[in-house]
Amino acid sequence: MARPNLSKEKIIDAAIGLADDEGLDAVTLRGLAKRLHVHVTSLYNHIPTKEALLVDMNKALMEETDLPSGSLTWQDWIRGYAAAIQALAQRRNWSGGRRRRGRIQPADGSRLLGAGW
Repeated sequence: MARPNLSKEKIIDAAIGLADDEGLDAVTLRGLAKRLHVHVTSLYNHIPTKEALLVDMNKALMEETDLPSGSLTWQDWIRGYAAAIQALAQRRNWSGGRRRRGRIQPADGSRLLGAGW
């Protein structure tokens, strides 16, 4: 049997996919290893801890987020940032939402925007 070609990026993508499919609580190193068809110790060559994996997942999500750029006032930048993070939370309901009555609800950035931010 051929050895899987693991990379940090492949592991992070698989972890995000696992969270998309089963929720953030399902993202464990053992669960991720099973999904990638490798032994859990193989992951440690690329990701030292679950906490490091979560940080890397967050970085990957921020890279796919359309954050504000250009010459903006700080208020316009904050508005754009809040809107971008809210859009991310809506696309991936596990990424920054909060539990309310058993369901994941995206954080409500509209309150910031309505408060004049």
